[in-house]
Amino acid sequence: MKKKKVKFILAVILLIIIITIIIFLLNPLRYSKEKIREKLLESTPIGTEMQEVFDYINSHNEWEIEYIDYNYGYLILGGKYPSEVVGNLSSEYLEKVIGEQSTRVFLGEYHNPLCVSVVAYYAFDSEGKLINIAVDKHVDGI
Repeated sequence: MKKKKVKFILAVILLIIIITIIIFLLNPLRYSKEKIREKLLESTPIGTEMQEVFDYINSHNEWEIEYIDYNYGYLILGGKYPSEVVGNLSSEYLEKVIGEQSTRVFLGEYHNPLCVSVVAYYAFDSEGKLINIAVDKHVDGI
């Protein structure tokens, strides 16, 4: 009788471990940056109007628009917003700014074992049409 109880407890523990691993592996935030970008472009392809992009973002309750910049495109530089860094950069960096308007969206985070934040940068042209999406992951230190 005692052996059956031990086997049952071990089976439950193994099942919990397997379910945890499956949930861990199925988290889309763990995909590569390129794969996340592909998924975002499937839902908001190049040429999508800015308001449609915002509607799509807002339909995901766990996502958060961190900023909208109507004056500059995006530039991933140390996690700072484009409007905070563009005026302070040399011309070599200004040539790398993508778009004329942009938004940064916090998509979520996961632990690996450090906390990894996943953000998406949407770039728009002067008419508010999507021209590019970049995805970045920021690892928080200990």
